[in-house]
Amino acid sequence: MTERLGRREVLVSVAGGSLASAGLIGGTTAAFIDGETASGTLATGTWGGDGARVAYTDGGTLYSLVQSGGTTAYGVTDVDVLGPVETGFGGSSYHVPLVDGGGTLRLVAADGTQTALDTSAARPPRGAKSVLATAAWNGHPLSVYYPGSNESKLFRVAPGGTAKQVSEPGNGVKAVLGAGDIDGDGTAEFVFVDGSGTIRYIVPSGENASRGIESTGTGPGSNNNYGAGRPSAVGGYGVVVPAVNGSGGLGLVGANGWVEKSLTAGSTASKTAVAPCDFDGDDAVELVFVGSSNAHLQFLDDVGGANDVGTIADSSGDPVPADTSRGVLSTYVR
Repeated sequence: MTERLGRREVLVSVAGGSLASAGLIGGTTAAFIDGETASGTLATGTWGGDGARVAYTDGGTLYSLVQSGGTTAYGVTDVDVLGPVETGFGGSSYHVPLVDGGGTLRLVAADGTQTALDTSAARPPRGAKSVLATAAWNGHPLSVYYPGSNESKLFRVAPGGTAKQVSEPGNGVKAVLGAGDIDGDGTAEFVFVDGSGTIRYIVPSGENASRGIESTGTGPGSNNNYGAGRPSAVGGYGVVVPAVNGSGGLGLVGANGWVEKSLTAGSTASKTAVAPCDFDGDDAVELVFVGSSNAHLQFLDDVGGANDVGTIADSSGDPVPADTSRGVLSTYVR
C-alpha cells in the first residue's frame, strides 16, 4: 500500500439549473427469501474531521482519497466492479468491496489486506457496467449487495457468511446503489438500477413475504457505467439519488423522478457512478464525480445552492485521473 498527499482546489462556479419532475410509480412484487437477521447494531455514516473517503480506479488499479489526507493505493490492479468505502465492517477503519479480474468478490481493508467473500451461491457481475453497494438493511447485518445469477437477482453477503438471495425483480438488477428512505415514509428502501437502466427501489416487508418494487420512472445516463450514486440525505431535498442526466449534468432523483434534473450545465460529468458524501467535512453532502471533458475527479459543493464545481488535485497540484468505466464511490451519508 502506498500513499501520497493531496489537496482540493475550486475551479469554477456553476449556477443551479431547472427544477423538473418526471416518471410514474409502477408496482411489481418479488420473492423475499433472505432469512438471516442482524445479531447486533451496525451503522454507517459520515466521516468526521477531514471528510469522507472516496474509492475509484485508474487503469483498473484501486485507489481512495480524502480531501486533506491524500490518495492511497492498495496494490490491487485488476478491479472489475467497484463498491463504496464502508466504515462499518470490523477489523479495519474501512473496507472497499470489489470484484477482481478472476470474478472474486473481495473486501480490501485500509492496510491493503484482502478477504474473499463466499459467493458460491451466485457469482457477482464481471466485465460489464455494474456497481456494488453496502447496507445494513431491513433487519439484516451489514453486507455487500451485488447483482447475481447473470444480473437477474439481488444478493447480499456478509463477511463470514454465504450469499443470500434478497429479491428477484422482474426486469433484472444491473447495478445496486444502496438503502435509504427515498419515498419519505420513515423506512429505508433498497435502490437499484434494473435491466432497462431505470432506477427502482424495493419496499421492505416482513420476513419470508413478498415485497413491492417501485420505479422512479427515471434512468441515469449510462455511456460508461450507470451514472448514479447512493441514496443520501441532501439538505433541502430529503433522501435522493444523485444522478447524471442524459446531457452530462448532475441532478437528483426522488421516488417519482427528477427532483432537480440540472444542478449543473451539460457535459459536466461522465455518465458513471457518483459519490454523495461529506467530502470536505462541513456536515453537508457534496457530490464527487468524474469530469466529462478529461476524466479527472471533481466535486459539486453547496448542492442546490451555489452548485460550485471544483477539481481534486494531488500534492503536486495535478488533477487526479479516474476510470469512467467504474466511476467514484463513497461511504453512505444518512
